[in-house]
Amino acid sequence: MNKMFKNFCLCLLVLIGLSCTSNKRLQPNYRVEPFMNSPRIFYGETGNPIKSEYQVGTCERLSQEELKKIQALVAERTQKSIWFVRVPLSSSQRYRGQLWVYLAPDVANARYRSGLAYTIGMLSSSKGLYVSEPWRYIQVSLPDKVFDSVLETPGISELPFQYPSQNRQGEQDIFSEKELVELLDYVRNPKVYIDLESMKINPVLATTYIRGKIAETVISQPLVSINKVADEVRVTFGFVHNGLYAHCTEVTFKIIEQGYELIKWGLSVA
Repeated sequence: MNKMFKNFCLCLLVLIGLSCTSNKRLQPNYRVEPFMNSPRIFYGETGNPIKSEYQVGTCERLSQEELKKIQALVAERTQKSIWFVRVPLSSSQRYRGQLWVYLAPDVANARYRSGLAYTIGMLSSSKGLYVSEPWRYIQVSLPDKVFDSVLETPGISELPFQYPSQNRQGEQDIFSEKELVELLDYVRNPKVYIDLESMKINPVLATTYIRGKIAETVISQPLVSINKVADEVRVTFGFVHNGLYAHCTEVTFKIIEQGYELIKWGLSVA
């Protein structure tokens, strides 16, 4: 009797846990909690600043003067707080190239956050800085994770990317937020790349090693872009550094009645 009661209690606790997780994933939008006035900074590909001895591929820590200039430029355009600044690699500290400044999200829930960002050009000291028009970003959680209301510096694989609001045919809003979450949950499922029966990939490019590396990449690297042409969607992961160089992995899917079908992948280095 005691054993049956213990098993009943254990099952009940498991069901309660699953219910809580489900509710958290389905909870409505919430207001993000206030954070420090000083914005967070994500450097390079790891989040940490890099000083190169040869001045190639450097990503040095922003000075207080640079950070104050960035904050002042943003304050001239909006009253929203800066969430974090992303600093890609550049050829030297004197010419940093472009930085991306993400404002606190306008929409936030368990699976995605969306808001506005600015591109700031850090020119040489004699020319100052320039600021782009605001553009929309979205951050989507990994399939097995959820966001809470606390804004921290994003992890590498959960860095925001520009919202794919237009395709090559000029169509607007080609994906809703819900559709993006569903697409990325599928794209970031390792089983998609391990199950050979579901793929129409050149066997030379579908060795066990390559499939494993692709499955690892889509989980560990950040989104760069999502593009849709007709019934094909290309999702790009990796890093782009101020025209210095880029290394990305592209996976392409065909939209079918049941969802998506993986049709090709490739690497691009520039």
